[in-house]
Amino acid sequence: MSDSQLPMWQRWAQFRFSVIGELLSCPPPKGELQKAISQLAQKSYRHPIDSNRLISFGPSTIERWYYKAKTASDPIAVLGRKIRSDAGVRWSMPEALLQALRVQYDNYPRWNVQLHYDNLKAMAKEQACLKDVPSYKTVLRCMRENGWLKTNAPAQPTNGQLRAEKRRQNREIRGFEVSHVHGLWHLHQTTLAYSPYHGKQETFWGQLESRLMELLRGIENLELPFVNQAAQAWVEQDYHRKYHREIKTTPLNRLFNGTDVSRSVPDSDALRLAFTRRITRRPRRSDATVVVDGIRYELPFRFAHLPSVILRAPGWDKSQMVLVDPDTDAPLARLLPQDKTKNASGKRRLIQPDRNTAAPVPSTDRPLPALLRKWMADYAATGLPPAYIPKEEIER
Repeated sequence: MSDSQLPMWQRWAQFRFSVIGELLSCPPPKGELQKAISQLAQKSYRHPIDSNRLISFGPSTIERWYYKAKTASDPIAVLGRKIRSDAGVRWSMPEALLQALRVQYDNYPRWNVQLHYDNLKAMAKEQACLKDVPSYKTVLRCMRENGWLKTNAPAQPTNGQLRAEKRRQNREIRGFEVSHVHGLWHLHQTTLAYSPYHGKQETFWGQLESRLMELLRGIENLELPFVNQAAQAWVEQDYHRKYHREIKTTPLNRLFNGTDVSRSVPDSDALRLAFTRRITRRPRRSDATVVVDGIRYELPFRFAHLPSVILRAPGWDKSQMVLVDPDTDAPLARLLPQDKTKNASGKRRLIQPDRNTAAPVPSTDRPLPALLRKWMADYAATGLPPAYIPKEEIER
């Protein structure tokens, strides 16, 4: 993945890690940490976003990064830009105003956002508790984030249409097809060729050849299980316990008593997610699905209203599709390919209501919407006669 495709927080995190990396991989001697940090503060670094800019940092900033990453199991995650504690909270939309907008959408789902906004402004003039209505853009973003999108439901629905609408609101919508002879799609999995690096440690191999191999040279009919067992015994009982003149101790003592800069290994899910590509898709609103490389995947229905989603998946395994948070890349849910044959059974998962959402209150905007009442009152205040002859007057 190129740097331009990485999320902003990760580019900053990798940059900060590169600044303090030498302090973590090769810790300075006792009492020399502040000197090493001061030397790093005197350097200029290329900006991680704007490559034409050079930036520098104070010693206190670098010291803070160092202590953050020193004890963390994942230094990249802790060095990323911190998400604000009030992220996702709209201070310009008070709870009373948000509740009024929610009730208004429940009563008039066919309205577009502009009409919702104009009616909300008219309601705010009648009800002092609603206070000032924010801008149209704020209301638009609020409705999109909550999934309050305009519907094309019939204006005067029949009983059957009302039952269908109730089911649609309480059950997931999934595409389906009846089963037939051949499968709908075929998943062919391939693996990449394994190309290990051929590293060579001269001292280690020299001892291996001069000690272990010489002991094995005179044995006839060697078998691989015996060679593996003998090699393990040689490493544990001879190589690890033999004095090393370069480190002036045995490798085993150096392991237990030396400076430890190791970190805990991430779990298998985190490692698997690290070797994936980042994919952006726009969900289909009707059945909450996305298409990647010709395969349609089903999203959890609570994410169906999002304008776009971020996915992570390896290029060689299309069954490992993961929905992640766009800001932190934290996994949210694993996606599975759409199975239209199973969906034909008609079984649908119930849509669980949001626990943080308050129970709807009866609308105070009946029988006429506030905007319509305002128009009629303003027109009546002009004192102008109607621009038509009322039917009642013709009958007289």
